Amino acid sequence: MGCCGSKPVPLPLANPPPTKLEFVKPPGTDNSSKPPIHQAPPVHHEPAPPQREPEPVHQEPPKAKKSKAVPQVPKPTKFECDSGHELLWYSDLPFYYYQLTQNWTIRCSICQKIYSSAGWHCRSCNFDMCEDCAHHLGKETPKIKCDSGHECTWSPETIFLYNEDSGSRGFGCNICKEVKFEPCWNCPTCSFDCCITCAIKNNKIHPPIDALICRELHHLTYFKEIKSHISDEIALVCDKCKSEFFEGECFCCQEHGYDLCIKCAERRICRTIPHPGYLCREGKKMKIEEVAKKREESGEDDVVCEICKKGDMKYAYLCGDCMQCYCLKCSRVLSKKIAKCHKLHCKNGHQLKWASSSEAEIKKFKCETCAKSYSTGLFTCGECNFNICINHLDLQESS
Repeated sequence: MGCCGSKPVPLPLANPPPTKLEFVKPPGTDNSSKPPIHQAPPVHHEPAPPQREPEPVHQEPPKAKKSKAVPQVPKPTKFECDSGHELLWYSDLPFYYYQLTQNWTIRCSICQKIYSSAGWHCRSCNFDMCEDCAHHLGKETPKIKCDSGHECTWSPETIFLYNEDSGSRGFGCNICKEVKFEPCWNCPTCSFDCCITCAIKNNKIHPPIDALICRELHHLTYFKEIKSHISDEIALVCDKCKSEFFEGECFCCQEHGYDLCIKCAERRICRTIPHPGYLCREGKKMKIEEVAKKREESGEDDVVCEICKKGDMKYAYLCGDCMQCYCLKCSRVLSKKIAKCHKLHCKNGHQLKWASSSEAEIKKFKCETCAKSYSTGLFTCGECNFNICINHLDLQESS
């Protein structure tokens, strides 16, 4: 058995241990062999079939976008009436219509609302657009604002209020820093003032009524001292009263050589009113007067404000014939409420309009809240026969 010199071959084991050859066989030599469980899969193995990815949300447009998009209307550079004329901002609209029709109310040609304040207007066609309609179309309203952002209102009585409160004459314009004596745009909260020259130059806004003008309709410049206006020691001649004066305050148009003495200028300012609805119960225009002087001239001691019923005032809007009176502080509140009358409504939602003292006197209006008759005029709704006085108007403001 061992004749060939070979060694005896051991019998195979029932569970032979794995050999190294089983782990290093090249790929494809034995398809039946599998890598052990602890062995990492070869790099070359086939990847798993790709799974279907969920569709991203952005690929499916939202339902809201399926409808036809509404194109945005670009903000127009100018506004035109039906005839193609450009609409301009006018501060004098109530005065303009009152001069034409003896009525100071304005009807918006777009929304048909009634208002009695500044607005967009075509002088050729008398086409009007209210502030709200212009705002919806993207047109900003020209306004003068103080440093705190409050809207300034045009006020003929500002210089007289300053004199009544502190004895000062005139005011310092917060824009040009010059001392002025004239109606102005004022913020009573901040005591901010803008003179007429700065309003025209910086904001392109003209006052509703400018009484301080020359024959060529140029605004007159105020000089606190004549010597700052002329260098020679010569007298100026007032083009209104023809009097000569050598010193003191004056108003001048240097371009056209027009001069106005301070007395004539002050009389012009006193005749200026903030709204054409400032009529007494007899239908006459009220103007700023020195109350003590009018009491002495008329012999009437019982001169009180028709709104607050106070009589301790230096100046007031007053009718020299019937002595009807608005103190300057109440007058400022009244003119603001008249200007925003188109935003005020009666209890049934109808627009209110301002009825002057003469109209209220004729129709015997009574305030629905306090049941009193007022000579100041009332805010009224003709459809409902609803009337409310200035003191209770805030209760009816619409949101």
